Amino acid sequence: MQHSPLSTNLLPLQGVGFWGNRTRRDAAGWDVLPFQGEGLTGPPNGRVENIALKRQTLPTKLPPFEKRSRWYDAPGTFEAIELNSGATFKAKLKPDIELPADEYEWQLDSNNKGSGATKDFIFSTTGTTSIKVTIGDASKSSSVEVGPANGTVTVTWDHKKETPNIIFDSSFTLGQFTIDYSVYGNINGNTWTIRVDKVTGKSTTKIAQLGWKSTPSDEAEAKEAVDDMVTLCSRGAVREHGSGSTRYYWHTIAATEAHENVHKLETVVTSNHYWPQVESKLEEQTVKYSDHINDPVVAKNALSAKRDIINQKFRKAVWQDYVVALLADNTPHCRPTYAAQEVLNPIIATIRSVAYANNWTSVDQTTTPCSHNYKVTDNPEYPCYIAFPNVDFSP
Repeated sequence: MQHSPLSTNLLPLQGVGFWGNRTRRDAAGWDVLPFQGEGLTGPPNGRVENIALKRQTLPTKLPPFEKRSRWYDAPGTFEAIELNSGATFKAKLKPDIELPADEYEWQLDSNNKGSGATKDFIFSTTGTTSIKVTIGDASKSSSVEVGPANGTVTVTWDHKKETPNIIFDSSFTLGQFTIDYSVYGNINGNTWTIRVDKVTGKSTTKIAQLGWKSTPSDEAEAKEAVDDMVTLCSRGAVREHGSGSTRYYWHTIAATEAHENVHKLETVVTSNHYWPQVESKLEEQTVKYSDHINDPVVAKNALSAKRDIINQKFRKAVWQDYVVALLADNTPHCRPTYAAQEVLNPIIATIRSVAYANNWTSVDQTTTPCSHNYKVTDNPEYPCYIAFPNVDFSP
């Protein structure tokens, strides 16, 4: 019976094996499925025909208790292998050649050596290494690209600020999260697994530049200004005067930005709360290594749908289910209005000083603006507290 052409190392894969006339059996009784290897080293003569990648299966069509092992010709380079994962290799000899175990010389980097017709290796060092088997004057090898140790990723932000020449209409909005990831293969575990490289949140703060007033010109305006400003946090909203293109508000650009920045801070805090759960769920997602042998690009694409679903749940948990719920913060005595109130308080004091000097007796000199610590935290001692809901991020 003919044998597969020269190739390299063999590794074990879990899962359903190929079955039918595409497989054939070597002299040692191994079922062999040809796999196009490349970059193989060593002369075609000698006693070594190839090195193979092992995969154990138990096809349901076989008689009870009969187990077959499947080996695949190893490629010249194993791409994106998971750190601390393992694989089993076999040197497949030419027909009618038998060797004692001690004539096989295996080596992974300079320290990990051994003998035997098959050899298990654990890839415990990140970077590029090499698997090599030598029998007499013949040798075969494959390089192995081992991925980095898995670390913890934190959310980074791409915040954008807009300052349109419009009246009043200011806002903070959360855009989309972008999750960049790689995949790494575990041959013995038969998995390609997501490893998150980076997560970026996008947001936009829009601060209207028109319609704000803070310098009254007479007693009537001074009274109106102080009455509006001193009660902002107890009302929870600015008070509108006039209509259409002539409408105005006793408020400032700085106070408006302080208000919107609290919404931004709420979003950042909430994202930081949920992100570790999201990252963990992402890195639980796998596809079979055997479905995408030595092909991290295709494996990554196969996992993109799961990534997208988890990402959508992440944004919903942060924005719709939490920050939007905190828009009650725009009601009296909540954090964004406190932030704006703190900006207005020095302006109130200045207007009152001018009113006192001009004997504008109608201007309120006594009402104390409300104040509070508006720190954003998941703590009920702070205003507008809402406990973070539990979220299932499973795709």
